[in-house]
Amino acid sequence: MTTTKKLADLVIDITYKDFPKEAVRKGKECILDTLGCILAGCKSAEGTIMLEYAEEIGGKEEASIIGFGRKTNSHIAALVNGTLGHSLDFDDAQDSLMGHPSTVILPAVLALGEKLKSSGESILEAFIVGFEVACKIGKAVNPELYKNGWHSTNAVGVLGATAATAKLSGFESTRVAVALGIAASLSGGLRANFGTMTKPFHAGKAAENAVVATRLAASDFTASDQILEAKNGFCATFSGKYDLSKVVNGFADPLEIISPGVRLKPYPSCLETHSVIEATLSIVEKYDIQPDNVESVECRIAPLALNILIHQNPQNHLQGKFSAQYAVATALIYRKASLHQFTDGAVRNPDVQSIIKKTSVFADPEMEQAMQSAVVTIKLLDGREYTKRVDITTGHPQKPMFLDNIIDKYKNCAALTINEDNIERSINEVLDFETIRNLDRLMSLIGGR
Repeated sequence: MTTTKKLADLVIDITYKDFPKEAVRKGKECILDTLGCILAGCKSAEGTIMLEYAEEIGGKEEASIIGFGRKTNSHIAALVNGTLGHSLDFDDAQDSLMGHPSTVILPAVLALGEKLKSSGESILEAFIVGFEVACKIGKAVNPELYKNGWHSTNAVGVLGATAATAKLSGFESTRVAVALGIAASLSGGLRANFGTMTKPFHAGKAAENAVVATRLAASDFTASDQILEAKNGFCATFSGKYDLSKVVNGFADPLEIISPGVRLKPYPSCLETHSVIEATLSIVEKYDIQPDNVESVECRIAPLALNILIHQNPQNHLQGKFSAQYAVATALIYRKASLHQFTDGAVRNPDVQSIIKKTSVFADPEMEQAMQSAVVTIKLLDGREYTKRVDITTGHPQKPMFLDNIIDKYKNCAALTINEDNIERSINEVLDFETIRNLDRLMSLIGGR
């Protein structure tokens, strides 16, 4: 039996009853966190542009554009909500995928689930299955796929989201395999676009393409049912160096959402900046470092991390999210890294730009396997020098954000778009997600306007 066929069988066979309580809990935490990111993303420039695009297209009112009080075709809702969810780079990440699973999978299953009037349990089941598929395929093709310049969030995420929407649609195994074949031809996303609006668009397109692939497969549209293992198929083309056994061996045992787990973000920036932020903050707070006393800063990170943090002299908030230099500067100047520090004005602050110019970032070959680690050294004008290394950052499964932290983050994000009463009621709705009959009430709370 082919790998694609085995995977399709696994997608169909696993059910909500097979999930341990920890997986259900983590799934709901990811849903709450991602909805908060979407609601905050409504205030981004990307949000305005995507809404205008959706209104221009029009279509059936099948699914909600979250935060904007609009409905549109399910695939366009997935596109807009997925883009919004990733617009601030505040959404969760996962090591096997080397990308962002929830901002692709959740918008896809919410859009289709709203159209189909699916229950909360069915949507949560599909979400966790899609999460598992995305991460298992990611484990098989990474790091080579990522090193080749592909953005895993889109390239691999679309396959996870398609598995989720196929599951939600009640497909049998053969149709799941075909849906994956369609989706694989819609994969893409180039890392050269990191630090631009197109990066979050990658997430939105993956969510949209999953809904489209599922819709076409439902109508007997044809595609290869061996897309993962085929000679010119997904793995060979995108990665070239892969291990198909990792797709199906150990599937859901344990679930990827449990181990290695998911990283929820305390800072709205690329994950590789988080260790830089925390190392710098540690020095600044411990020794009360004043920016005017800083002579220079040296930062050492993994070679691939340097290849991700491509903006050495950022001039806007999008570039700042992919800049180790700005990570140092925001910690030194603002002593925090919240949504307010990732604005164009915050990045262009002359004091910030001064620290950026004093900061040198190097790739350390000895940190090759420490993708999210950083060593920061701050040298002062009086000759003093302080160094801090950070390997495990807040939000890592070994240093997790707990439910209270996630709720606080959701409240801060959601407050930008919806009122306090709707915030509280939507939290309760998500925490009881498996019990809701359909999405109508939740969407009325987070719909906006």
